[in-house]
Amino acid sequence: MRLKDIVLEAYCLVRIGSVEAARELIQEAFDNGFDDPTLYLAMANTYPASDSSNSTEIDELRLSWINRLYDKAGLLPITKANHTKPLRIDNLRTSLVSSTPEQESKVSVIIPAYNAANTLSYTLEGLFAQTWRNLEIIVVDDHSTDDTLAVAEGLADRDNRVKVAHQDRNLGAYSARNLGLSLASGEFVTVHDAGDWSHAQKIELQVNGLLSDSAAPANYSCMARASETLSFLGKFRRKDRLIDRNPSSFMFRRKIVDAVGGWDTVRVSADTEFAMRIMKATSAKPFDRILESCPVAFAVDSEVSLTSNEATHGKTIHYGVRREYQEAAKYWHSVTAPHDLRAEPSASKRPFPAPESILPHPRERPEYDCLVIADFNRSDSAYGAAIEHLSAARMRGDSVAVFEWRDYHSDAAAPLTHEVRRMAQLGQVRVIAPGESVRVKVLIISTPRPLRYIIDRYPNIDFDELVVIFDTNSTRPTEASEPEYDIYLARANIVEVFGSRGSG
Repeated sequence: MRLKDIVLEAYCLVRIGSVEAARELIQEAFDNGFDDPTLYLAMANTYPASDSSNSTEIDELRLSWINRLYDKAGLLPITKANHTKPLRIDNLRTSLVSSTPEQESKVSVIIPAYNAANTLSYTLEGLFAQTWRNLEIIVVDDHSTDDTLAVAEGLADRDNRVKVAHQDRNLGAYSARNLGLSLASGEFVTVHDAGDWSHAQKIELQVNGLLSDSAAPANYSCMARASETLSFLGKFRRKDRLIDRNPSSFMFRRKIVDAVGGWDTVRVSADTEFAMRIMKATSAKPFDRILESCPVAFAVDSEVSLTSNEATHGKTIHYGVRREYQEAAKYWHSVTAPHDLRAEPSASKRPFPAPESILPHPRERPEYDCLVIADFNRSDSAYGAAIEHLSAARMRGDSVAVFEWRDYHSDAAAPLTHEVRRMAQLGQVRVIAPGESVRVKVLIISTPRPLRYIIDRYPNIDFDELVVIFDTNSTRPTEASEPEYDIYLARANIVEVFGSRGSG
């Protein structure tokens, strides 16, 4: 059995309460020669949080398996901050170490915080305990509606390394990061989420990685996604890997900002774009992951986070707003000279288009004169017809949007065709992402061929008129072949999705 199959099966066994069977499975893997850090976390999961009288014993068993990770990596073990309380993400500390001398290189740690009053304290406690002492911790309150700002100011009173800033409006984490970046004075800059906990050696490891390689502009460390009770969850889709790259540990040299600017001010997914922009602008190799098999942070999994929210869920990187954003960003990177790859947060015009729904001030239901639905990745007459519809609408001076309804038999992973992406980059059309809401005067389905199958997510479209272009040659059988699609099935699917048969 493969390692990932063992981890996945163990995860499922724990979820259904068969913890003994999960332990036996993992122990068998050890007996068969598997010695992977992921298995240590999988074994820790077999000792779930408990309110019973033996909870202390269970906590120690869980910690003993987690600490095998750190022992294997040569790092300090972790323990409970308060031994009379249960093992939770807010009750952790790294074992005490002797004080270290002040290091020369300052690190600015930027923490965007929105309604983080319940998590900010343990996040900063983890930073206060860092072995790299020369820190500047910049907490940016993103116009929270709870006591986040007061908590941050109280922590600043305790430790003069903490600075507190406040946004007058809720603009999202990346806008908050940019505000923090404008205040940062460190040689190195890193980010940190307001609900994560970091091992005391995390920042030291990353700084030493950059100091030892002067050509490296940035690096990451790794994390494990966990519940508040320290059960390790894996990603939303993959439960066979419990240790992964931590996007919220990105550390880079402050001087890079002069060349590339700051984070894009969308509400999700800009961390990846920022890293890719740095890589392209500096011609760097892929950034190192420090201690790739050891999580030096635990990222608390929250149902209210943008990663878990349905509209901006992490799964939309495969199909939805995150994927559309990343494709648009990659296109901008590919057609722009490295020295021109700069994002200015205060600029009036974006460097590349982004889905309306993730902009800082999205319109609730943007309006367009015309929206064309097609499989724009086909290379046939249907594609040509769709482009003609776009061209005609633009010649009339209409505002035009497109939605890519990929044919079931097409490559779902292929990016949107270069021609349409170029039109979007030039502002000639707007690409609508699955799950977004729009209002249009005329909705054109250039061919119902892709609508033989209903996709799992499509835009919410309010329209005045629906026009369906039927290619009758494709709906009639010839002597040599069957028809390409069933006109009646396509019409039924159009009615189900859009509530109208349309004209045409």
